[in-house]
Amino acid sequence: ELLDRAQRRAEANDRKTVQPRDL
Repeated sequence: ELLDRAQRRAEANDRKTVQPRDL
């Protein structure tokens, strides 16, 4: 679960886009 969140956070950082799921 933590890895999934970390991966999504890294992806969002790469796209520099903040999504509701990232929060």
